[in-house]
Amino acid sequence: MDDNSEISLMTGLIAGHMMAEAGCGYLRTLQPAPPEALDAFATEMSHLGFSFTPNKELPAEFSGGVGPFLASVDATTPRGTVAHKEAAKLLRGADYRFLEHDAPVVHAGVGGMYSHVTAPLHRLVDRYASEYCLALCAGREPESWAHDDAEQVVDTMRRTSQLAGTVDNACVRLTEATVLAPWVGTTFTALVLSTNEEKNKAKISLKDPPIISTDLLGSPAEGEETLVSLVTAKPETRTIDFAWPAD
Repeated sequence: MDDNSEISLMTGLIAGHMMAEAGCGYLRTLQPAPPEALDAFATEMSHLGFSFTPNKELPAEFSGGVGPFLASVDATTPRGTVAHKEAAKLLRGADYRFLEHDAPVVHAGVGGMYSHVTAPLHRLVDRYASEYCLALCAGREPESWAHDDAEQVVDTMRRTSQLAGTVDNACVRLTEATVLAPWVGTTFTALVLSTNEEKNKAKISLKDPPIISTDLLGSPAEGEETLVSLVTAKPETRTIDFAWPAD
């Protein structure tokens, strides 16, 4: 994480704690990852050669100690990149809360109260949350516009966050299909992250290019490095398919 991101994260934590203590303002929240998701993540990490065991004794908001584990993993290495990408899947169910209507809830991804306040030019809720922070620091009431349309602000952020996630995923799929299109019929070395024998499908991680795919037809053993064949790569439909055993 770069210095700017660290400062932004720190600012969001301070803002979140300020508003939670005052019982007013806007929080960005995230429910803790369920135990089964943490166990699945731990299994994938072992396949990648990392040692991670969820710490069930930690409070739920610390997600089993994933944060300290990721801090020890070099994200610039091929397997480290996969580890960080897979960890992002534990951060599902993010939401926004207006504290004059709802009780404060922690953001499990950062292990504390959190708010979005550092990007008011391109993210709507930051403008409203920042006004609450400024008012709290100045010992005054926030401007009425910061709370009059609170429900609409929260609803808008929920809707647009979901849309942004959909667009982001589509862009990744398009990029992957475009990069792989010239290589249909080629054999790649892949690490098997997980296998669903019932559906005869598996999730794999390619070494080069660094792509994670859930579109492998076949049931190779989890944790093994194997050869797979690329059978489909269509940018127009953003689809890729691999087959195992390789041709």
